[in-house]
Amino acid sequence: MSPQIRLVLVRTSHPGNIGAVVRLMKNMALTQLVLVRPDGGREAVLSEVAVARAAGGAALLQQAILADSLAEAVADCDWVAGTSARSRSMPWPVQSPRAFIDELESAPSSGPRSIAVVFGREDSGLTNEELQLCNRHIMIPANPEYPVLNIAMAAQIMAYELYQMMLRWQPGRRPLEADAEAPLASSADVEAVVGALTELAVSAGFLDPAEPRQFGTHIRRLFRRAPVQREETNLLRGLLKALQRKLP
Repeated sequence: MSPQIRLVLVRTSHPGNIGAVVRLMKNMALTQLVLVRPDGGREAVLSEVAVARAAGGAALLQQAILADSLAEAVADCDWVAGTSARSRSMPWPVQSPRAFIDELESAPSSGPRSIAVVFGREDSGLTNEELQLCNRHIMIPANPEYPVLNIAMAAQIMAYELYQMMLRWQPGRRPLEADAEAPLASSADVEAVVGALTELAVSAGFLDPAEPRQFGTHIRRLFRRAPVQREETNLLRGLLKALQRKLP
């Protein structure tokens, strides 16, 4: 069972930012939003500006929970991550978004069940006192000369990483870039492609069989850099055979 995930916005001053965060939550299948004392209260949350920026996620504005403090907003969470672009004088466990996700995924089955990702004020972020309520301090790598991201931009990066994690944790669903069930190519599959490429290179006059140099070595190294699926090597072999038939 995947953990419950909520986004927490602290003292948001512009309702448009709340709407933008709600929209990306809808994109990334996140449904829990807690707002800590937003300027203008519930009226600002449901304002025309917020609703317009929320687009297809506007219904989530109605469900947003308002809290009087960050302590209240995360009281029932067992893992809290605070995002900030400012370094602190007091040492704190700092991670990138990807490292944060890696830690969550490597946790035992008894690991975090309720996770909060906290975003601070648009102008000053989180206070040191608020950060002390967090298990981790997340800093998004950015240009050192201007590392401050708009709250919606920061939330989008975190929401994307969380969504990919949720896909990996849900039975029967996988991230778009991976197919864990597809069999990987064997050493023999790779060697077959190397052989077919070598044969084609010789037929095309690209390679002198008397002086093959390091042709096969370079092709093997290319295939060994990352896992290759068997269907990919089969596809390449089919293409190479078709090209070979077209040669005089």
